[in-house]
Amino acid sequence: MGTRLELDRGSHEHVVQFCGSDDSSLVRNVSEYLSAGILLGQGALIIAGTERSTAFVNELSAISGCNGDQLRKQAGLLDAADTLAAFMRDGWPDPDLFDAVVGSRVRESQQRHGHVRAFGEMVELLWMAGEASAAIELEDLWTRLLEQGNLDLFCSYSIDVFGAQFQAGCLDGLLSTHSRFISGTSDALGAAMERALEEVLGPKFYGLRLLATRTERASWPPMPQLERTVLWLRRYLPRYADEILDKARAYSAA
Repeated sequence: MGTRLELDRGSHEHVVQFCGSDDSSLVRNVSEYLSAGILLGQGALIIAGTERSTAFVNELSAISGCNGDQLRKQAGLLDAADTLAAFMRDGWPDPDLFDAVVGSRVRESQQRHGHVRAFGEMVELLWMAGEASAAIELEDLWTRLLEQGNLDLFCSYSIDVFGAQFQAGCLDGLLSTHSRFISGTSDALGAAMERALEEVLGPKFYGLRLLATRTERASWPPMPQLERTVLWLRRYLPRYADEILDKARAYSAA
């Protein structure tokens, strides 16, 4: 499966994961991230839709060993669509309303538990609606809240790493708002990618592999190898990119 999530407990992190259509690694990673805080006595805030919230709570119970009553004491649940609607004005996040709606809940949990770990999918809802600029503005509002201290944030986006949307030009503003990128891809997909690269590019693949490590921009968080390679292909070898990615997807599914 994908990389196991490990966060620096002494820092204030702004984490992002792209999950495509498969939520399984996201549910596991977010639950590990939240449960680590809960076991330390920290607060948790989940801003998600009903299906994901249920999946997180079930996985949290399994990982942490906490019962429902204990989780309810430490973890707050907010509906993502309703919460987003409460601070959006004319298609744009209102800073004062965001602080009143979300900031107040964070501070309330901080008063009770000290540090808080939050998960939010509101930016994902905006992104999926084609409101990329509004999503990045919301990320910036979260960053201001993070800078006040005692808060870590995990965001998700339904972005397929192998899809046409996963290109540097589309993602620069989004990635630049985060401190950590968590891969949602599996080891099998990484191996399939290697196979597809070698098959399509032949001997050139081994020389090009070194170049594929140089795709990150200074404002981005460090990228896992597979994601770096896909971005490099899209940018420098667009002629071969779709063929390679289609083969890799097929090999990983076989």
